[in-house]
Amino acid sequence: MRRDVELRAEALRTARRFGDERMVRFCRGVRVSLEYLSGRWEDCMRHADEFLAECEAGSPHYLESDVRQWRASLRFARGDTTGAESDAAKALELVRQVKDPQLFHHVFSSNIRLNAELGRLDVARARSPTSSSRPSGLARGSTC
Repeated sequence: MRRDVELRAEALRTARRFGDERMVRFCRGVRVSLEYLSGRWEDCMRHADEFLAECEAGSPHYLESDVRQWRASLRFARGDTTGAESDAAKALELVRQVKDPQLFHHVFSSNIRLNAELGRLDVARARSPTSSSRPSGLARGSTC
């Protein structure tokens, strides 16, 4: 994980050096997941907030659903159930539009867990991989 973080940081620096704004933004979105997974909660929340503010200001991005779901998990862990539910609902809406298995699985599995933690087992079951909630275009059992 440490080496992945180092290489992704280098990719971000390189993209900035060459003025590749599309890659800069992509690297910034990926950084949120790495910070979450490595326990850098404050950095993760700050960078997620910045990334999502840009999306909300009219600059949507492929990774918005992923970043929203990471922020939802942080919000839930911090006791912000309302914020977590809001982010998770928006992440689901967005991931259905993107139809990418690597985003779909993260968003749906995290969403299922959030609903299970909130005691909403019926909602969690409805979003399970065996349900009809899978966006069209994704094969049953598709993996990352």
